[in-house]
This record gives sequence, C-alpha cells and structure tokens, in this order.
Amino acid sequence: MGLFSFLGGKSPEELEMEGEKYFKLEEFGAAKIEYEKALQKAQKKFPEKTSLISRLLEKIARAKESLAATHLENARALIQSQNHDEAEGLLRLVLELSDDERIKEKASEELSAMRKNWNLQVAKAHDAFETILKHIDHGGGDQNLDDYFSVLCSTLPEDTQEEYLRYGQSFKAGYVALNSGEFDKAADYLEASMREHPHPHSQIPVELATALVHLNQFDEAAGILEKYIVENPDSLRGYQVLCEAYWDTGDFDQAIDLLESSPDELKTGLPVRMLLGETWYLDGKYPEAVNVFEKAITEFGFNEMIARSLAKAYEAYGSIQKAKDLYGQIMIGCRSCGTRTDPFIKGRYADLCFQSGEKSDRLLELYFSLVQEDPDNKFQYYQRIHEIYADMGNDDQARRYRAMADSIAPR
Repeated sequence: MGLFSFLGGKSPEELEMEGEKYFKLEEFGAAKIEYEKALQKAQKKFPEKTSLISRLLEKIARAKESLAATHLENARALIQSQNHDEAEGLLRLVLELSDDERIKEKASEELSAMRKNWNLQVAKAHDAFETILKHIDHGGGDQNLDDYFSVLCSTLPEDTQEEYLRYGQSFKAGYVALNSGEFDKAADYLEASMREHPHPHSQIPVELATALVHLNQFDEAAGILEKYIVENPDSLRGYQVLCEAYWDTGDFDQAIDLLESSPDELKTGLPVRMLLGETWYLDGKYPEAVNVFEKAITEFGFNEMIARSLAKAYEAYGSIQKAKDLYGQIMIGCRSCGTRTDPFIKGRYADLCFQSGEKSDRLLELYFSLVQEDPDNKFQYYQRIHEIYADMGNDDQARRYRAMADSIAPR
C-alpha cells in the first residue's frame, strides 16, 4: 500500500489525484490501484457521489487498457528474445485486463503464433482479480497470480520487491487481495503466510495488520504491530499502520508516545512528522498540529502534502485567513506545474473567501467551475451562487439559482 495512502483518512478525491500522478508518469499499474482504492472508499462511504463513482470506473478502465497495451508491447519484445514463458504470462494478463476487442485479438494472435502447436483456447476474460482468486481456490492459476502480483510489486522499492517475492504464494494471494479491497481474504492468506514465514523481521505482519485495520479489527492489528515494532524499531510502515489503529480506537496519547519514542532517524524525518501532526489534529489539539506542520514546511520546504495538512489545521483552529492563503498557494502551484487543481482544494478556498465576506465575479467564476468539476456537491455551489447574486442585488439570477438548488436539494 502507498506510503501515505491512509494518512488522515484520505478522501476518494485525494486518492483519485494520486492515481492521476501515477498515470501521467505512465505507471499504469500504480494508477489503477489508486483509482480502485478511491472507488472502494467512495462506494462504501459516499454512495451518493454518483458522478465521482462513474468517473473512477472510467479511469480504472482507462488505466487497465493502458496497462494492457504496455504488457502487449513488452510481450512482443519477450517473444523476439525467445522468452516465451514470460511472454505468455503477460499476454494472458492482457486478455484479463482489456475489454478492447482489438487489443484482445492482437494478444490472442500472438499467443496462437507463439504456441501454434498447442491447442490454445483463450476464453473471454473476467475481471483479473476475480479470475485469480477463482483459480487459487481451486489450487491452480499460479501464473495469473504471479503476473498480477508482479504488477503490484512494480510500484514498491526494489529491496521490498525482492523481499516480497521470497514470501511464497500465500503472501502473494494475500497482497493481491489486500490491494483489491478483499480484506477478509487478505487476512486469511496473510495469516497463513505468517505461519509459513515466522521470521521476526519479515514485513508480513504489517500487511496483515493493514488488512485488519480495514476490517475494523483495530485491537488485533495493534497487538500484532506492537510486537513487530519491538523487533523492527526502524520500520516506518509499522509506525504508520499502528498509528492508524490507535487513531481509530481514540488512543491518541499512545500514538504520540509511539512516535516520540521512535528512533531519531525516523523521528526527524518528514513521514513521522506528518503522522505526529495528524495525530494532534485528529485529537482536536489544533495548536500542536499547526506547530508541527509549520515546522515541517519551514524545514522541508513547501510541498502540497504538508500545505494541505497545515491548511486544514489552520482552518480547524480558526485561522481562516491563513488557511485561505495557503489553499490559494496550493492552487497556484497546481496551475504552474500544469496539473488539475483538486476540486476539494478549490472548494475550500472558495468557501473561505465566501466566509471572509467576498462576494465578487471572481468568486462566482470559481463556483461555476466547481459545478462542472465536482457535480456531486453542486447543491451547495448553487446555494453559494444564489447568495452572491442576492448580495449583488441581481434578484433575477438569485431566484434562478435558488430554484436550481431547491430542485436538487437532499431529501
């Protein structure tokens, strides 16, 4: 799982933006994983956000097709180098990933040409993960599992990839299940993997605890990780997942104690600083959170991750002007590097401008753009537009947007 994939309970929109970053880097497997996490969270916690869910489904499909095309090209290169076994694995994965009949036909043709003496029949593929689990449950499908696991591992640091490849099939099945949102299956497979690999320095307990956190089994996850950190005091992932378990049980003091007792090389780094600030924030200790994030942005320089955390801490603490300025700075940074501004950031900036008394054409334009970019929240945007027009004395437009808001008001 990503380094900050759970930090502060990322919104589906934030996970979507992580996927966009990976997609632009042509890391299509990682993009697909982030989009799928966003979809799972949106469907579970925000089922009313139908536009977001539809958009994520489209982006998952786009990532799968891009990944399939990449695998097809790589498979052709492997065929040229006579590496037929690996090429076949990639071509099978293409058939499972893609819904594009042209891509599937090309993959089938390559398979047929490569294995012309085999009576190879390629059935229409189902969803990759469901297919993998079906084969695993019947004692087969190791090649499918290995291929999909390799896609997931490709986003990890090289030393972690090497370690994870040594853990065997139970771990692979559990890790695939974890990253596909099948947390019950993930926990079962990862528990089996822990029994198979009881070494105290393996990272299997961290992945198992992550699955348990998603199953709301926080005490069990904390118990596993507390033992793990004793043997692995320099494991950043261990601190991250254990903090989340403490957050969800309200044990903020334990989380603070854990972070402050971490080794100096971790304690002075940005990830642990962010965990510390987030813990203070979730505990409602906003001055402490502001202090941590201000020091982080001074020491590590301006970046969006720190700035977002500091802005929300300012806002919760009541420093509205500082929060508004920081959200505005994030928006400027997004425009300068050519990325789309997250509608959440734009929405917070617009609302803080509104709360500060601004009623202007500029603010109207912001809300009009948000209606297009974030249609799940257009009710509240229409309300804001109505109020701005009313304050300007434009009664006709005020009535118009009041009627539009009333027509879609939550029942």
